Amino acid sequence: MAVASSPSPHTGATPLTGIQVIGGRQRAPQGMRELDERWYGYGRGVVVDVTAGAARTIVEYESAPGTCGPEDPVLYKSASRVGDRLYACTQTEVLVYDYPSFDLLHHVSHPVLNDVHHVIPSATGTLLVAVSGHDAVAELDVDGELLNLWSVADGVDRVPIDPDVDYRIDCDLKPHAVHPNYLFRLGEEVWATRFETRDAVAVHNPSRRIAIDRERCHDGVVHDGAIYFTTVDGCVVEVDADSLHIRAVHELQGRRTNTVLGWCRGLTFRGDHAFVGFSRIRHTKFRNTLSWMRKGLTGSEPTRVAVYDRRTWTLIDEIDLEDAGCNAVFTIVDAGADS
Repeated sequence: MAVASSPSPHTGATPLTGIQVIGGRQRAPQGMRELDERWYGYGRGVVVDVTAGAARTIVEYESAPGTCGPEDPVLYKSASRVGDRLYACTQTEVLVYDYPSFDLLHHVSHPVLNDVHHVIPSATGTLLVAVSGHDAVAELDVDGELLNLWSVADGVDRVPIDPDVDYRIDCDLKPHAVHPNYLFRLGEEVWATRFETRDAVAVHNPSRRIAIDRERCHDGVVHDGAIYFTTVDGCVVEVDADSLHIRAVHELQGRRTNTVLGWCRGLTFRGDHAFVGFSRIRHTKFRNTLSWMRKGLTGSEPTRVAVYDRRTWTLIDEIDLEDAGCNAVFTIVDAGADS
């Protein structure tokens, strides 16, 4: 197990440049940082550009009329960059952008979409979508036709869908049994990371399982022969892509002591650097999702991106995103990398 030490003094040019952060902005006034129920009120998806250690919002998005209820949260969940396309999603929509212009090429919404968390393109150009509300993975085309809906819940072969219900509008299906929140590929296999069961399974063969078995997990970034998962309590779990066994657990640290690191989610790599997202902790009606928080901590660190040396997982630098209008991080994109 690799444990990060305290941050090193920063010398030379900061690695915090040429990245973009995809997430959400709360509806409450920008100056409000207290932890109260207003943190539920996400009102816009945002893309924040970080250049030379400075952060600014470059894209803002509000859901199209008729795709969600008036009080439902609106924010970008996890996105995927593939070449000159960025595949993004809100809780009820899939959006395909030209990249890096962010010109919207396709807008897809369907009544089955409830608490969408991630989207990737399939090998044939369709859209594979993690639909957490139904504990399922959906396949849609860019015209919005639902082609397939596969359950990833244990022991459930068929997703029970009522064709007369619009699951996008004022429809709360929580708590979820497994909560798939990220999709990734190993060769031709599509996998889903499952938050509640702390694992990942092959979508078409759920008997193939990667056991995380720590805290609840996000991501599933395949890089250099390994799969990297974040856990909400601030760890990066490194899994061998061949054996599917854990190689190492990297316990991350922040600059401050006696504070909660934040909700750890969002990960990308550039050379020897790992960029990790943290979102300020907010209240939740499902208190068990915060059961991992250690007692005695005095507060939560701000929403930010932190950079770690991937060889030692030592903190190098970080940037606060809240003044740039980002209050929840879901995805970090290396803007300069070929993808």
